[in-house]
Amino acid sequence: MNPTRWSLVALGALGACRGQTSAPPANPPPGYPYAYAVADCAPWDGPAVTLYLTARAADSTDFPWPQLRISVWRGVATLAGQTFAWPADEQIGVATRCAAPDDCQLAAAARIGFAPATDDSSLTGLAELTFAGGEKLRGGFRAVWRRMRVMCG
Repeated sequence: MNPTRWSLVALGALGACRGQTSAPPANPPPGYPYAYAVADCAPWDGPAVTLYLTARAADSTDFPWPQLRISVWRGVATLAGQTFAWPADEQIGVATRCAAPDDCQLAAAARIGFAPATDDSSLTGLAELTFAGGEKLRGGFRAVWRRMRVMCG
């Protein structure tokens, strides 16, 4: 599927659940039904957003293991309705799958599509991560914001 069509299909499907604030996203990545978003810093100290997709619910920024961690090196105001992919787009982000703090695997490629902004201010979208050997994890997310103090720049 070409990138433009992928974005339109993903965002169209996500738009159907836009008004639902308590429902989980349709088809989260297997094993990662919970999603959280935090403000973060890009490697060059610019704004970024990091998503944590987890197996269990979290009530703080001490996110449980295992987790998928997806960082997009853009400010939150620029994410809505956009799709980001790497390594095709340089300097855009990084994604890892971690079973434990010292047991992480870097994704070889990622495509993250964000739906238009929602009334409940969560970040909703679709992620597809490709790991070594071609293994793919794909699914929707509805990330709840967690406050985390960051100072970039």
